[in-house]
Amino acid sequence: MPGVKFQYLPWVTWNKLILQLVEESSTPTEEVDVVIQDLVEMTKELNLNLEEEDFVSLINKKEELIEEPKQFETAKMGEYLNMIRDGLAGLETQDPDPERSAKVTEAVNNDIPCYTLIYEERKRTKRQLTLD
Repeated sequence: MPGVKFQYLPWVTWNKLILQLVEESSTPTEEVDVVIQDLVEMTKELNLNLEEEDFVSLINKKEELIEEPKQFETAKMGEYLNMIRDGLAGLETQDPDPERSAKVTEAVNNDIPCYTLIYEERKRTKRQLTLD
């Protein structure tokens, strides 16, 4: 980009670039250190004056933000499914419009099997593991 000085690129852009370089490396720590040193050298050439600590703290911050993948807990899933059933029954007893509560119950009962199937499969797998 003619006429644009790199030192004016937003820090957000550098963050994305740095994190992408580190992610793509997926290499041992020693090689990540080499990547960090290369980045420090590049920023000096561009008059950005960033230090190694800047990159290390950025990498650490990203690692803190990475979430563990979500996973169902079988016992909790059973509790939640029971809560849904109990909640629907409770709403049905209090709703002055029986057609509305029947419609809601039907809609939930049509959509909840995806969770019920997961729950039943997990229970079955758990039982098989205890029998083995």
